[in-house]
Parts: sequence; C-alpha cells; structure tokens
Amino acid sequence: MDDAELQRQLTAAAEALTSYSGCSGTRAEAIVKAVRDVAITAALGTISGEEIVATSVTDQRVARLRALTDIVGKLTVDEIAGVFRITVSQAKTLDRTFQARFPKAVEEGLNTRLAAMVPEDDRVEGKAMWCINFPTEELRRHAIARLRRKGIEQDVVPEADSLKLRFPKTGKTADGKSLDSLKVLGIPKPQPRS
Repeated sequence: MDDAELQRQLTAAAEALTSYSGCSGTRAEAIVKAVRDVAITAALGTISGEEIVATSVTDQRVARLRALTDIVGKLTVDEIAGVFRITVSQAKTLDRTFQARFPKAVEEGLNTRLAAMVPEDDRVEGKAMWCINFPTEELRRHAIARLRRKGIEQDVVPEADSLKLRFPKTGKTADGKSLDSLKVLGIPKPQPRS
C-alpha cells in the first residue's frame, strides 16, 4: 500500500468515526492513528513473538482496546462500537469486560481525567462548597466513589438534571475527621482569579 492510499484510508476511517460515533474530527483522527499504530504493533509483535496471540475474538478486542486506551484515553461506547464495527450493546459488553480485566488501568485513566477537572467556588446554605460540571456520568460517579471511600458522603450532591456535582471544600468523615475534598479527588486547587 502506498502512502496516498494509506492516507485515503485513514481519512475515510476518521470520517466514519465522526459520522457514526459522534466524536470530533480531531478525536477521530487521533483514534484512527492509534488504531493504525496498535495494529502494526500487534502484527509485528505476533511475528517476533513479543505479543500474546489471542485465542478468541473477545480477547483480541480487549487487548486492542487496552492498547488504544493507553494511547488516546478512555473510549466512549459509541467510539468502541465504531472502531470495532460492532453494535452499541456489544460495545458495552466489551467495555465491561475491559474494565473487569484491567481495573487498575481503568482507575488510572479515570484519575487522570479527574485531576484535569476545574472546580468552581460555590455556596449552599452558607457552606463553602466546590462545584464541578463533569463531561460524563462515569467520571462523576468515579468522583463520588472516591469521596465515599474516604468517608465523605455528607453534602455530596449530584444534580439530577445535569452532570454537576457539589461537595464540601472540607469533607467530614463518619468519625468526624476533616479532609480536603480536592486532595481526596486528586484535583489541584484552582488558582485565585486576579
């Protein structure tokens, strides 16, 4: 395959991802380039004996999804469906299998995305709070779970009609200990506005 044909196929694949998966053109291009790199690595690694040879389609897809996630971050279910040309239902199953087999990678990916969130000052009934508008429900659930793991549950309020989460700046654990909620979440404190 010459360079022009490869570029045509990369462009067509990115356009298909944009159309069918709803991701931006930039995101689609990044995913397609990652798919190319993962495929090359898998093929050459199989020949050299450095790659595990998957014995089932599911194992092969999970391994590729792991490699893609390492390059471009977590894929949405729609992106997974587009990359593997499977139904959304099959993509959900593949995503759950990936999460079950690689929980540490999933946790690290969520923590990285969480650390990039920018909290806003807020007050609820006179209490100093933080408010974050999350891009996905999954990331908001992850933040709530991290707070709960440290015993911070009081005044943690997810809005029902949006992806916002309000939580106290200083959380109180069940045993009365005070914790900095942003530290618990791994989020740096925002710089004061000047």
